[in-house]
Amino acid sequence: MLGSRIVVLASSIATATAASLCCIAPVAAALLGLTSFASAIALEPWRPYLLGVTAILLATAFALYFRDARRSWLVLLIATLSVAGLAAFPYLSGQILQAVSALPQNQKSLTVTTVFFIEGMTCEACASGLQASLRRVPGVAKAVVDYNGKKATISFDPARQNRNSLAKVISSSGYSLKN
Repeated sequence: MLGSRIVVLASSIATATAASLCCIAPVAAALLGLTSFASAIALEPWRPYLLGVTAILLATAFALYFRDARRSWLVLLIATLSVAGLAAFPYLSGQILQAVSALPQNQKSLTVTTVFFIEGMTCEACASGLQASLRRVPGVAKAVVDYNGKKATISFDPARQNRNSLAKVISSSGYSLKN
């Protein structure tokens, strides 16, 4: 009985992680200094289903817990808090990435500013991850990605960077540009 409880709890944590991977991956990429993590975006449409499976698995763990006389509140509490944190991560990830990407940027005296309209961002983490990636591009003086406005405003040194290469950074991150 103890083994099945642990398997169910571990499975609920794994499905909660998968449900939020579309938002966890940009944070991980920003923390690791990577420029993109486009494959995680493919999981976003599956998020509601994965969260449903997570809820079923967690409910099963609670049912198994109440059947067993040897109650281990600590394991159940840790698993429940982990699942709740992972499920809520997409709503918190924007603030985390903003804090990570709030590093000072290189300001250049001669810059050109361009705006890209972007499709495919599904949460604040997408915008913040893309913003962190753009800020690391050589020659970029300032990059601001607005999730609600679905746009990126980028100031760059035209001697070191061009609009086409910035568009490639956005595309390689898994997003498409609107015309």
